[in-house]
Amino acid sequence: MDQQGFYVDSSQQQQQHGGFQQAPMQQPFPQQQQQQHMQPPPMAPPGSAQPQPPPITNPFDPSSLQGPLMTSAVSYAAQQHLGNVSQRVQGMVNVNQLKYYFDVDNKYVALKLQLLLFPYLQKSWERGIKDDKAMTPREDKRSPDLYIPSMALVTYILLVSWVQGATGNFNAEQLSLLCSSTIGLLVFENLAAKLASFVLGVQAPLYDIMAFTSYKFVSVIVAILATVISRSATVYYLACGWVAAALFYFTFRSLAASTASKKGSVFAVGVAGVQVLLAFLLSTSGLAIIPTEVDATEAA
Repeated sequence: MDQQGFYVDSSQQQQQHGGFQQAPMQQPFPQQQQQQHMQPPPMAPPGSAQPQPPPITNPFDPSSLQGPLMTSAVSYAAQQHLGNVSQRVQGMVNVNQLKYYFDVDNKYVALKLQLLLFPYLQKSWERGIKDDKAMTPREDKRSPDLYIPSMALVTYILLVSWVQGATGNFNAEQLSLLCSSTIGLLVFENLAAKLASFVLGVQAPLYDIMAFTSYKFVSVIVAILATVISRSATVYYLACGWVAAALFYFTFRSLAASTASKKGSVFAVGVAGVQVLLAFLLSTSGLAIIPTEVDATEAA
C-alpha cells in the first residue's frame, strides 16, 4: 500500500524503484537444526584408508631434549655454573699456595719417609730460604707437603679395610664409617690446632697444620704392617713405641723450628703429644689380625 491507502503490487514497487528486492533467506526450523547436528559424519567407503588423528607428543619425552638448540642451551648453562663454582673455590682456597705443597718428586718422598721414621739422624730443622721465600718440598725435605699425607690417608683406609676383610668383619657400612670418622677426626683436629695457635699468638699456616697432623698416618701404616707380617703382639707394641717416639720428635722439632718462640714450643709440644695419642688409637685396628689364645689352641 502506498501513502494514499491504495494497494500497489510488489512487482510494480520494484519497477518503480528501479531494482529488485532480495528475498529474505529462509532459516531452518529448530528441529531441522537439531537433525543436522545429530547427523553423523560421512563414512569413508569400504576399502579406503581411514584418516588417522595427529600424533600426541609427550613433553616429558627425553628424545625431545636432544635437539641442537637444547644441547647448546644445556652446555652453556653447565659452563656458566662450573665457572661460578670455580670462582667461589678460588676465592676460598688459594690454589697457587696449594700447589706449593704438592711440588714433590720421588727423591723427596723417599727422603721424607726416611725423616719421618728416623728423625734422630737430622741435625738442622730450619727450613731453607731461597729468594726470600721458603723452599718447596722438592728443594728441601724439611718443608711440609700434602702429597704424602693424602696418600697415607688413602693407604690407611685401604689397609684397615683389608684387615677387616681378613678377619671376616668387612662390609660397606664399616668402610663408610671408617672414611667419615677418619676425615671428621682430621677436620676437628685441624680446627682445634688452628684455634690453639690463634689463642697462643703463634704464626702457623693452616696448610702446615694440615700436613703435620696427617703425617701420623705413615706411622700408623708402619705399625699395622709390622703386625700383619709378624702376627705378634710383641712386634705390634715395639713398632708402636718406635713410630710414636719418632713421630713426636719429628713433629716437635719441625713446628718448633717454624715458630721459633717460647709459645711456639708450647704449641709444638701440644700438637706432637696429640699426634702420638691419636696414632696409637688409629693403629689398634691392627690388633684384630693377631690370633688370640683360643684360636691358637684350636689350631693346635
